[in-house]
Amino acid sequence: MVDDDAVPGPEETLRLIEEQRAATVRRLKGDPLLFYAPWGTAWLIGFTAFFLHYGLDGRRYAPISQGQALPQLPPAEATLIWAGMSMLVVAVLYMAGGAIWLDWRMFFAGVWVAAVDTLGVLLGIGWHALLTAVLLGGGFIVMSLWLRRRG
Repeated sequence: MVDDDAVPGPEETLRLIEEQRAATVRRLKGDPLLFYAPWGTAWLIGFTAFFLHYGLDGRRYAPISQGQALPQLPPAEATLIWAGMSMLVVAVLYMAGGAIWLDWRMFFAGVWVAAVDTLGVLLGIGWHALLTAVLLGGGFIVMSLWLRRRG
């Protein structure tokens, strides 16, 4: 009898099953860098433009016109409502996706988006833009790199 024809033992079979399960999960979930980094980059750039336009106390930090900072929207209050509601939708979608696919990282990413969004709306448009750019934009970029490194 040749060793290649031998039936593997239970330990070897369980190890093989676990290896294949882990490989399948990695393939189905995709690359976290491609999932989180584009959102983080878009938020970092877009909300940094809002922040530079509005400042923290209504004092601009850069000569960026409202048209450059926004796609021709009405004054600051409407912008804050629009930005806050948009981020709320993103937060709910992340939490729902995390609950559906039992992915706690995705769920807590949604909780983080909701918390930062709420704090920013309470503090005003400049703070909302700054917090969203740094804590969400930068945070999602860092999270994508960390998740990719963990494998």
